Amino acid sequence: MALLYLIRHAEPEGAGTFLGQADPPLAPGALDALAAMLSALPPKVAYVSPLRRARETAACLSCPSVIVVPELCEIGFGEWTGKTWPEIEAHWPELADRKLKDWQGVNVPYGESWADFTGRVGRAWDQVRQGPSPAAVVAHHAVNALLANLAAGVPFSQFAQAYGEITELSYVAD
Repeated sequence: MALLYLIRHAEPEGAGTFLGQADPPLAPGALDALAAMLSALPPKVAYVSPLRRARETAACLSCPSVIVVPELCEIGFGEWTGKTWPEIEAHWPELADRKLKDWQGVNVPYGESWADFTGRVGRAWDQVRQGPSPAAVVAHHAVNALLANLAAGVPFSQFAQAYGEITELSYVAD
């Protein structure tokens, strides 16, 4: 069995909104409590989203190899980017209601489809599982939820991960 550390980036500026592929920096002090935990992890390689909040978080790892993987970018929220859920419900009430009932099946205006998202994260997973263990992935909530599903069968809807949280999973390597 191989070991994977799924790490959600530390709290970004703009937390509380649908950031998606927006690229804000981390909030001031976001790494204060997290840096020591990250530097204590022993991954041989870290696969990192290209978004700034993930790269800034990954910089705390003591890892011999850090690889930026574009496919680990968060799902694109299109017109919902930068909006809070109450703003979304006020502006798109019918769509928001449908989205709550079928999160993966309902697309956001100008957002990334679930099929496109799962396809690209699946390609990233292929790269991770063929690499050395232990490995770390520093990415985003939806990305990590999908990776937890692919690696260990964790249902997407049951995965929860706070900013800066580290989830340790075992998986069968290729």
